[in-house]
Parts: sequence; structure tokens; C-alpha cells
Amino acid sequence: MCLLLLVLVASACSSSINTGESAPETTVAVIDETAVDEVPVDEVTTGTSEDDQLVVAEIDNAKLLETLAEWERDVDGGGVVYVRNAYGQSASAAVGVDAATEEPLAADAQVRVGSISKVITAVLVMQLVDEGLVDLDAPVSTYVDGLELANDVTVRELLGHRSGIPNYTESRGFFEVVLGNPDSTPEPATLVGFTNGESDFDPGSQYAYSNTNFVIAGMVVEAVRGQALNAALDTYINDPLGLTHTTFDDGTLTEVAAGYSAMVPSGTSAGQSYTSIAYGSWAAGGLVTTVDELAAIFDGIFLGDLLTPDSLTEMLGQVEDGAEYGLGLHGGSDFGVGHGGSIIGFNSMAQIDRETQELVIAVVNNDGRSPTVLTAKLTNFIRE
Repeated sequence: MCLLLLVLVASACSSSINTGESAPETTVAVIDETAVDEVPVDEVTTGTSEDDQLVVAEIDNAKLLETLAEWERDVDGGGVVYVRNAYGQSASAAVGVDAATEEPLAADAQVRVGSISKVITAVLVMQLVDEGLVDLDAPVSTYVDGLELANDVTVRELLGHRSGIPNYTESRGFFEVVLGNPDSTPEPATLVGFTNGESDFDPGSQYAYSNTNFVIAGMVVEAVRGQALNAALDTYINDPLGLTHTTFDDGTLTEVAAGYSAMVPSGTSAGQSYTSIAYGSWAAGGLVTTVDELAAIFDGIFLGDLLTPDSLTEMLGQVEDGAEYGLGLHGGSDFGVGHGGSIIGFNSMAQIDRETQELVIAVVNNDGRSPTVLTAKLTNFIRE
């Protein structure tokens, strides 16, 4: 369920890892450990000391480094992760190197998260619902003109991938224009136009993942807000949460970490202009952020800072009961709910357990590696 801009091919190259301070090529760093006194009393266990002090399961930084080093060994690239256990203890960490500089990845590196972007786009739409500016069951044509393919599709069907609108990233025209011309800047309407012009099925009759749905959702946000998508992102998510490194790439970002990819001649996402890919993914997969800021967004969603309880319930739909997709959310690869993503140079997964608030985020800067291998290791780590 990711933004399919490429066919994932594993790299045959290798690299070594050394977690010692003397290793110049690959190091691991851990930052931002949550203070013990922030842990709710009802989420800790009682010790047996004379003072009956509370005992919490702190993050074992050394073991986290060991877990990442074991995963990273002998493969190009690495990853950036965020973990939080059921006691509220958290850490973010990085392993491996930036594909452009071959310098160690930083735990606070800006990375591309692919289709995890859909969670953020869905939140921007649901905030409009909370304000009474958008009706989930109204046709898209109520808010955006000129999209005949979406005239009979509701906003709910867009966000739930039940629209029947074809996936533009599977079209020949998309690959020719976007991947064939790295400096091109296709507008959202152009992306929608890459579809074949006919619905794959009647709206609401079935589920089929389509990136086109979330390009149109981004168009809804812009039309209703009367401002660009990034301006809405800043006003309604970044500013309330105090975020400064989260944005939909417009092709001008220069501080983003680079990833390894078998789909570009140089073997890295730094080997060509990323402009067309940024424009070609947009609201469906163009988000750039850090793992700490992505964690803050997930907390904002699930702890009530960004959405009303009713809107969160709508987003979850039946996904926690086994449905394939809610509204911008699907089941985590290991637990809870979240979203995965893929874009040239990167694969990602974010998942949260609503009951325990356990949270695992992994962004791998090699599009030939599945993030779920890493998230499984991280899940075992926080639950040991």
C-alpha cells in the first residue's frame, strides 16, 4: 500500500558497520529519550524496594544500537527510527550512511516517507470536516471543479480508496513524463489526467488502493482552504505542534537525506533531480519530515490535539476490526494502526497501538529493503 513510483529491486552492494566511536563511515546515534517522570502512574509496575518506588522499563540505548547494527550489516544505506514502549519511554536513532555524502545518517535527518503522507493529507481533510467545511458524504465536485472522473465520488470514498478512480502511478504517461523528465513539474490536475479516464468500478462498491485519490484529496484541501497545501500543513498541523522540518517537497529541498535506489543510473536518489518525483507524488507521497516530528503528528492525531474524537473514529473506520483500510489509515505491519510508504530511495512504516501508545517508526534509505523486517525487530525490542 505505497506510492508505487518504482519497482523495488534489492541492491547487491554491501557495507560494513561498526558502532564504535572510531568508525568514520557508519555510526549510530540515539537522541530524545523521554523523561521517566512523564510516564503516567497507571502505566508502570510497582517495585519491591523499601520505598515502593515505581519501576519503569527504560529504553536500553545500547541494545537499540545493537538491534539496528544487526539489521544494517552488509547492506547499503541504513535507516532512521523512533520507538516508544508502553511505559512512555522513547528514543530516536539512526544507522548507516547518507547515499549522497556517505556520512553517517543523523537521528534527526529529514527523510522521505512516501505514502505515510496520506495520513497527513487525510488529517487535513478531516480538520475541514471538524470545521463543518467539508461533508464526508458529499461528492468531490462540491469542492473541486473540472474532475469528471470524480463527480460521483464522495470525499469518504476518496480517503478510503473506494472511489474506483484508477491509480495514476501505474500509467505509462506518468512514467514517461515524471520519470522520463526529472525536472518536470506536473500539476495535480495533470497527475489525475494520467488515469485512463474510466472508473475501475462503481464508487463505494469495493476497495482498491489508488494514489489518485489522495492527489484529489489534496486538491480538496487547497480549494476549500483557498491556500496551497503546504500553507495548510503549516497552519493546521506544523504550527500547533511546533514542527519545523515537515513539508510536502516542492522540488527545492536541499537538506533531505539521500537513499540508495536501483532505479536510477547512479544508484542513489541523489544522482538526479528529485523535482519531478516531488511534484509527481505531492499529497499522495511527497512528505519530508523527521521521525521525531512524525511521532509528534501521530500523537497529535491519536491524543486529540489535531482531530475531534468523531473524526478520529471516522479515520479508523473498521480497520482495527480487520478491514483493509479506514480513511488514510491501515493496519500496522506488526501491531496497531498506521501506514507504510515507498518512494525512490526510501521505504517506511509507522504504527501505533492506541491502547498502550506503543509507537514504532522506521524509514529505510534503500528502496530495495522492506521496512517491515526492521519494524518487527523494533517491536520485539520495545516489548522485551
